[in-house]
Amino acid sequence: MEEEIKLLNSAYEIYNLDDRENLSNKILNYIADRLLINRNYINQLIEILNLNITFTDIWNAFEEERKVEEHYKETKSFRKISDNYFMGIYATSKGNIVIETDSVIDIIKYFVDAIKTRNTITISKLEYNEVSIESVILVIFCEALNKFGLDRNLLMIIPYEECFYDKYDEVIINEDGKIKIEDKEFSTKYAIYIENESFKDDVEKEKQELSEKGYEFEIYTGEFYETIEKINKIKPIGAVIYTDNSENGYKFINLIHSNNVFVNTTLLNSEDFSNEKNDLYLKKKIIYPMLNYDNNVEKIIEEQHGNTIDSFIEEEEDSSESELGLTIKNSNTWYRKIINAIKKFFNKK
Repeated sequence: MEEEIKLLNSAYEIYNLDDRENLSNKILNYIADRLLINRNYINQLIEILNLNITFTDIWNAFEEERKVEEHYKETKSFRKISDNYFMGIYATSKGNIVIETDSVIDIIKYFVDAIKTRNTITISKLEYNEVSIESVILVIFCEALNKFGLDRNLLMIIPYEECFYDKYDEVIINEDGKIKIEDKEFSTKYAIYIENESFKDDVEKEKQELSEKGYEFEIYTGEFYETIEKINKIKPIGAVIYTDNSENGYKFINLIHSNNVFVNTTLLNSEDFSNEKNDLYLKKKIIYPMLNYDNNVEKIIEEQHGNTIDSFIEEEEDSSESELGLTIKNSNTWYRKIINAIKKFFNKK
């Protein structure tokens, strides 16, 4: 499970730092096309497995969820609070979410949600089968992510007994038709990440003021992405980075799982949003100096269409680096098993 979480974290970082305009809509439009192109294969599998579902059911579930309003990076109450600082409320993704369900319709909807909200979604399957409708859907979605230069590991299907819920940021379980949501609790601690020692005086002042208020905090130093993972493991009530790197300040705001994420300013401005629950979005107060983040993400890879099962199963290795400097990892073990089983199944037909 540790390896899967590392892959999920990497996929999460890549997608949440990608600022291409209307990216989620473009991915979903491409997936819609792929679903229609592979309609015959889906119907064939439905018939062979004798399932109580139709392609129309699958299509309607996809379209219904695609129309749901998107709130990712929605901003509220943004204003300038000093000569160089801005403050506002920001809606971002929660992180790695696991959903326990065997419903094909639910799986389709949550896969669409992953594209729109930029959370990673892992399906915990009680009745796991590598050759299934949900496996074909997974492959179509994952290959679409890859087509747009994103990491396939944003989505996973894992057998229930191999899926450890305590590793995730949120657990969603369908119990007798009722949705039960279990969020990883926020820590009572604050996190201070000193990326640049030139802010030593500011950090000392911050430590003194927090201590006087009786607040608990932890100090972090070290490599950027490793520190992000360490901070997210404790899920602090507030986190601040002290840095002279505007790009890392931008990344910190987007990747840290906390209700308060600041750059080069005091955590005493934190607010408590603990009573405001949402199953897919994290409400986050951010304060930051003027950032000059230059987005150099590659242009979208030209969409190519085909009409064979191999047209949405591509075997090239994911060893390239994104323009953001993040390595796209190899596909996880479960995905490789699924894709090989599906290829073998259809090649026999």
